[in-house]
Amino acid sequence: MKELDPDESNLLFDNQFSIRDVIEQGPFSNVYRIVQGGSNRKFILRSICLNLFKKHTGLGPEDIDEEIRICQNLQHPYVCRLEKTINSINYRHMIFENMEGNDICFEIVQRACNGFVFSEYVVSHYTRQLLDALDYCHSRNLVHRDVRPHNLVLATKDTSAPMKLCGFSVAKDLSTGGSSASCGRVGVPQFMAPEIVKKDRMSCSSDIWSSGVVLFLLLAGRLPFTGTTSDIYAQIMEGVVDVDGYMPNISESARNLVRRMLTADPAKRITAKEALNHEWIRDKEHMASRKHMNNVIDHMRRYNESRKLKSNVLSAVNSGRFDETTPRHDTSQTTAFVDGSSPGGDCCQRGESSTNEATEQPTNKDLSGAYKVLASLDAINSLSDPNSYKTGNSTIEKIQGDGSVRNLLRVRTNNLETSSSNFSEAGMFSVSVSVSLFIFSFFTKSGAPGRLRQARRFNYENRSPTQLE
Repeated sequence: MKELDPDESNLLFDNQFSIRDVIEQGPFSNVYRIVQGGSNRKFILRSICLNLFKKHTGLGPEDIDEEIRICQNLQHPYVCRLEKTINSINYRHMIFENMEGNDICFEIVQRACNGFVFSEYVVSHYTRQLLDALDYCHSRNLVHRDVRPHNLVLATKDTSAPMKLCGFSVAKDLSTGGSSASCGRVGVPQFMAPEIVKKDRMSCSSDIWSSGVVLFLLLAGRLPFTGTTSDIYAQIMEGVVDVDGYMPNISESARNLVRRMLTADPAKRITAKEALNHEWIRDKEHMASRKHMNNVIDHMRRYNESRKLKSNVLSAVNSGRFDETTPRHDTSQTTAFVDGSSPGGDCCQRGESSTNEATEQPTNKDLSGAYKVLASLDAINSLSDPNSYKTGNSTIEKIQGDGSVRNLLRVRTNNLETSSSNFSEAGMFSVSVSVSLFIFSFFTKSGAPGRLRQARRFNYENRSPTQLE
């Protein structure tokens, strides 16, 4: 186990806590599951080193204090609760309620593998909890800005456990500046609202769009926007979502809610309160099908595998085998993109500087290569999307013209010169798996088998809600 910083040791000793296990070690913070002596109550501890936080993100203690202030004021059954904070000169310690479950996508696949039915009815149930949490936040003029599966966690492993909204590190309080505010591109590209992509004014409505992407994912097993980052931005700004094409077997009532949440114009987009009154949410007993969606589970399993792979790559990059003087990027604690400068889908995150300027890409060869691999993986994964083959879609041409992606594809396949019509979803998934093996072998051959095992340990299936975060 990692040797504790003296400041962390004093915290544990003075408050009679003991570490049960290490959940994550990042470049500026560590996340532990801790147990309080006497009561044996479990908590999640996130310890943030202020000096390293400033070094890696360009932000200061006041930014962490703002997150703490926001979390302290949130008391809702579907929001992860901050129990206690302890401040010192060099650290901020945030103690959250214990969360034993996985994020919603991993939990769904795991439960389906154990024989539980995954249906529209189940999706409606969890969507109501998300909308309830957002309605609570929005009534307080608080925009979450990072709604995605990673921040939607089941409280326990029990099948009746509630889903809770976590990850308020980039939340914005609009109570003093009106109902909207100017913004940069904050969040993960696939979940950004059009107004965020355009760097226009964000509002509570921006969270509804992100929630609509989550709902789309839960009903289709796929993301509505795929490809390179520029492709994703273009698709989002176009504001056209092929709901019927992706989910032909889903009820019209459910598809109607998806369309209303993914309305490009934020002024016309449904609100959280209105969505809670939608028939598919309000009357799920009659409107939501109870038929098991096996095909959706298959797609979601592939989505999860992609996330785990990228998380493992980033954990290895953030491990100690890389030069400590080299700028590194946190894989969990800070979830802010700036100008889309970092790849990685749902698990690659970057710190937002106080000047809203993009942090420079890593100069170390290993780091640059790893981030190029992540961008290439996103592009390769998009080939399993049926929309990649539609007339007018340039994704395949762009991928074939990208040397990095082409080289990865050539690692395990000779099919690159084959016409696009011969690419099959199953075939491209096999290619992705082969590329995954290649990446793992790269890290192993680079002398990091121990670090790779550590990275696997800290993958998304073991994440906690305070990895926000």
